[in-house]
Amino acid sequence: YEPYLDTETWPRPYYAVDEADRLSELTTDIFNLTETQRAKWICGQEELTDASWDKYVAEMKKMNVEEMVD
Repeated sequence: YEPYLDTETWPRPYYAVDEADRLSELTTDIFNLTETQRAKWICGQEELTDASWDKYVAEMKKMNVEEMVD
């Protein structure tokens, strides 16, 4: 596998305490929603339609996903 290994490494970003706390709050809820919704779509509990996707995106926005990405 050696020829395919990625040799370029990037350091993890370091955040101030307040930023790290906020990021932790955001990621917990956002990742939970992402995993739950993905499981519903994969298992067929909910169809992946434009309407369900729009609902998912709206919920992510309510959870401040833009703040997390920034």
